[in-house]
Amino acid sequence: MTLYEVLDVSADCAAAEIENAYWSRRSASGHAGLLGRAIESLQMTADVDYAYFVLSDAQRRQDYDRSPDDFLEFHLVSIVI
Repeated sequence: MTLYEVLDVSADCAAAEIENAYWSRRSASGHAGLLGRAIESLQMTADVDYAYFVLSDAQRRQDYDRSPDDFLEFHLVSIVI
């Protein structure tokens, strides 16, 4: 999954669309509802935050577009049961 797919935007979208998609997705990820979905919600939040971190900065976005494989999958959530 690309960072664009995480935010549900196209690769040629404007910066404002990234901003809007981030806040929309970030808001939606905070409503897990059931305890069983908590881990999924946390992971989604981490993915959305990372996608926004990369795509909201013009230079990082350009670097990502040039070489997405250099942006390894990044997970902030690590839960040990």
